[in-house]
Amino acid sequence: MNESYKSLIDLIEKASIEGVTIEVAERTAGAALLVMESLSSQLTVLDKERRMRKRGLKAIKSAIRLEEVKSHDKKPTEGALDDVVNTSPLVQAEEEAFDEAEVFTNELERQFGIAKETHLYFRGLSKGQFNG
Repeated sequence: MNESYKSLIDLIEKASIEGVTIEVAERTAGAALLVMESLSSQLTVLDKERRMRKRGLKAIKSAIRLEEVKSHDKKPTEGALDDVVNTSPLVQAEEEAFDEAEVFTNELERQFGIAKETHLYFRGLSKGQFNG
């Protein structure tokens, strides 16, 4: 878990237990913005990595398919080719890595959403708008 995000969660927990002053609300809203910026940067990098993995996975599948076709005198059926591709340890490992990247991206997107809601909530508190 991102340290700045964890610190933000700690601030939220403390505010829910002890209450919050306008000054603390302002600082927490600011901290939430910093967390959002950090998560946004991480999401940009992750999105690029995930897209590269997706392209790599397609290339690996294509290469395995071509090798399988070359290894037979007569072209295998599409079902047989799909089976060879899908059972390839290389394809399975790359699909698992791609899935893990997607899960991590989704987690960061959820954290970004929580930070955004935190910012809006504490900004409202700091301005005396108690629409909670």
